Amino acid sequence: MKLQQDMRKKRQEMLEKQIECQKMLISKLEKNKNMKPEERANIMKTLKELGEKISQLKDELKTSPAVSTPSKVKTKTEAQKELLDTELDLHKRLSSGEDTTELRKKLNQLQVEAARLGILPVGRGKTMSSQSRGRGRGRGGRGRGSLNHMVVDHRPKALTVRGFIEEEEDELLQHFSAANQGSKFKDRRLQISWHKPKVPSISTETEEEEVKEEETESSDLFLHDDDDEDEYESRSWRR
Repeated sequence: MKLQQDMRKKRQEMLEKQIECQKMLISKLEKNKNMKPEERANIMKTLKELGEKISQLKDELKTSPAVSTPSKVKTKTEAQKELLDTELDLHKRLSSGEDTTELRKKLNQLQVEAARLGILPVGRGKTMSSQSRGRGRGRGGRGRGSLNHMVVDHRPKALTVRGFIEEEEDELLQHFSAANQGSKFKDRRLQISWHKPKVPSISTETEEEEVKEEETESSDLFLHDDDDEDEYESRSWRR
């Protein structure tokens, strides 16, 4: 493999020298209009030979295997850094209104690579298989239907900025829209961190609905018992 690469490199260098020599001879012909016919004929003969050699070298380079450079394997740290840099670059371009099509494609590829390296979970943000959750209640043994459980991306998507007064809000927004000043604002260092909103509890609402349904069914049973007692008293009075 190394021998093939060396041979290809030598052919490439030889081809470049032949082309350079060809250019020099052509330039000499163009500049010397009063050149002797014999000298001109020799130069033309040399140019013809050079042209044949150049064509031959080009054909040999086409048939020979190209030199393949081994791809560098990224570490987790390098992949994570590149992913974060791309996300920041995307945020800057969105703020400035630039086109982000190619950058989004690159970000998607980096996310797939990060998931393969174990930095990000595979299939983040997608729905998972539904798990049936049923429980028989009452005389009919009625069960609840299955619920689809979703995996929600809880990563923060907003910034919390402190260290400025309310009158400076409009100016601060313009400052961040430029996306090139960093955390310095009016000779002050701003404190920037990811904004983490409170996640509403879904399980509490589900349990409340179940309790309401149980109370409704219990009241239905009590009504049936009251009807049976009234019917029994009526028969006793007739006797």
